[in-house]
Amino acid sequence: MAIPTPILVVFGSVPIGGYLELTKGSSLISAHGSQIAAITPAIVIATGFWTLTHGFKVGKARTKYAELAKKDGEKDVDERFMLPNLYAQGTSKHVRAFNCIQRSHQHIFETFTTAAVGGLAGAL
Repeated sequence: MAIPTPILVVFGSVPIGGYLELTKGSSLISAHGSQIAAITPAIVIATGFWTLTHGFKVGKARTKYAELAKKDGEKDVDERFMLPNLYAQGTSKHVRAFNCIQRSHQHIFETFTTAAVGGLAGAL
């Protein structure tokens, strides 16, 4: 299971921030506070673009697994896989694989607002 890039960025930057706080103290924050706070909107915007690109991957996966299901002889593939269905219907291996990708994308939407608001509040 791959760890999403924004999580790696957040967890990778936490030790750096802690180290700088311990070694440089508040002088670093007071001298460069506005520059550090300016990075936060850029991170939130970049995460939004990452979410958008992940949505394109879901679209490609929808087509890919629908085609694989057709090749395996499954019935009513278009009704089960294609839009407006958010998740594919059924229990085949192709349905499960697609639904995992769709669920990861849905999880991003469920947590993005909290992460973005928390990051912006922390920058203030």
